[in-house]
Amino acid sequence: MERLIRFFAALTRWSLGLCALLLVLTALYVSLGREFIPLVAEYRGDVEAKARDTLDMPLSIGSIEGGWSGLAPILLARDVMVGEGANALRLDHVRVVPDVWASLLAREVRIAHLELNGLKVSLKEDQDGHWALEGLPVQQDQSFDPEQLLNRMQMITQLSVLDSQVTLQPFNDTPLTLTYVGLNLKTGASRQRLDARLTLPDGQPVTLSLRTRLRASQWREGEAEAYLSLPQSDWSRWLPTRLTQQWRFSELKAGGELWLSWGKGTVQSAAVRLNAPQMKGAYAERNPVKIQNLALNVWFQRNDEGFNVLLDSLAMNLGETRWESHLQLQQFAATDKAQERWHVQADRLDLTPITPVLDALVPVPEKVAVVIDNLKVTGTLRNVLLDYRPQATDDQRVSFAANLDRVGFNAYHGAPAARNVSGSISGDLGQGELRMDSKDFSLHLDPIFAKPWQYIQANARLTWKLDKEGFTLIAPYLKVLGEEGKIAGDFLIRLHFDHTQEDYMDLRVGLVDGDGRYTAKYLPAVLGPALDEWLRTAILKGAVDEGFFQYQGSLNHGALDAARRSNRVGRTSARSAVKCSSKTVAYGSWPARGSCSTLRFAIFTSIFPMYPPVKPAACFSMASSRVAWATD
Repeated sequence: MERLIRFFAALTRWSLGLCALLLVLTALYVSLGREFIPLVAEYRGDVEAKARDTLDMPLSIGSIEGGWSGLAPILLARDVMVGEGANALRLDHVRVVPDVWASLLAREVRIAHLELNGLKVSLKEDQDGHWALEGLPVQQDQSFDPEQLLNRMQMITQLSVLDSQVTLQPFNDTPLTLTYVGLNLKTGASRQRLDARLTLPDGQPVTLSLRTRLRASQWREGEAEAYLSLPQSDWSRWLPTRLTQQWRFSELKAGGELWLSWGKGTVQSAAVRLNAPQMKGAYAERNPVKIQNLALNVWFQRNDEGFNVLLDSLAMNLGETRWESHLQLQQFAATDKAQERWHVQADRLDLTPITPVLDALVPVPEKVAVVIDNLKVTGTLRNVLLDYRPQATDDQRVSFAANLDRVGFNAYHGAPAARNVSGSISGDLGQGELRMDSKDFSLHLDPIFAKPWQYIQANARLTWKLDKEGFTLIAPYLKVLGEEGKIAGDFLIRLHFDHTQEDYMDLRVGLVDGDGRYTAKYLPAVLGPALDEWLRTAILKGAVDEGFFQYQGSLNHGALDAARRSNRVGRTSARSAVKCSSKTVAYGSWPARGSCSTLRFAIFTSIFPMYPPVKPAACFSMASSRVAWATD
């Protein structure tokens, strides 16, 4: 026990003695340093030569003075010039804190902290889009080597740039000067950190933070994490034309934040939060659109299969309407069993307010923009699914599916117009299907029928097919309820891209419990003037117990007359049959038949004369048309 006590007593005496010795040596080191550091001014030439050899470029120092802070000496150089010519670097003053112990161990100069003040540099763009750094001395005959740069950075533990200025000079555009630029760079063998802050011309600050994990010998395998904060400024005044290209913004007040993670040579994850109180602009020469209170939150995540982008959420004010949606984009990389696929889904897309935005800002071909502008799509899409396969060459290159909620669009170049279409739609580039269950439905088969059809309720199944020859629209099932009665039918429409070929329609419509006043509603525009006039005026009113109409043939205007002249038999025909009660009919010199208890009425139209001939008393003949009627 006594030996243990004597051991600890000796250890304590030796420890206290070593501490006292260390304090004496430290005090001596600091005292000698404070005494001799001012003499560094007499060695300005030696300092210049050593710095010139280290940088391997011309260097001059106006004056140098020494100081002391804590345990480290401080060198302050004024009027420093590095390099020569137009790219010479001029600094008001440079503050250097040497790392004495690291320098002794490495047997070369190591700097703990290098501070530069008053740095002025410019980034200038040439006509080819290449940027050149001006204001920093560079060796023209030396290529950029990241590994060499990282090794040189090990000489400086911390680099600070204060009260500096950076000027951006886009080609043929207004320069942008960023003032009060300050950055702080900390370097290590495998970890680095950069913090930067600058001020925009309007006085708003921009901040940047970058953390990296890089080794000089393996810099390609490095990792990084970045953060960027942008203020609420009007960026339309500073964005160069080369960046905005054909987009024109008269106002672009926006700000936000960006978080990014880099690894394995690509972006691994990112997050964006953007807020734009005011934005007004357009693409090319289109009419500008105004967007207010835009809010966007985006998350990006890469995985083994590809990557995932989530927009949660995207919202904006379009006039008096608040538009909002949630979207997700997934990319699946190509494998041995499947091609590369891009998958997009959205919970809700309100088409009515967003269509003008797409028309004004989306960079689509001019012909597509004209189509979007003329269609004027309205309504809402729900549960939208879209798949895109870049390597596919068939119709499966693009496929889609969605639920429709009161969707509407105008007629354009032979395509029908519709209003209040509700149901589901699916398809690809070559074919598709629409299952409809709509109320207050409107359909306009322009130019087949002159006016749109209005219905209280509509249920239908429509399929279409698009190939190199034309477009085919088929409705194998169609059931509607309108003011004219209960209607069921089907149709087939074939539209050819080759205008030398006739477009074709096969339409069958059945009616029960109807009203005869709506007969003219279903008369195609391709009928001859005389027949069309007769059909519109022959039936004045009455209850239709049963009705049937069928049209088979060309949809081209004047097709009947052309067919007759070319003697093409049997290509176009129209048939109609009606069983009605309490009916009033009249035409021309015919006496009006009113208060008929039952009327059976049939019309047959074809492009060839009827055989055998019938007597005028039994039939009214009009340009190869036949009409038969009877009353009870």
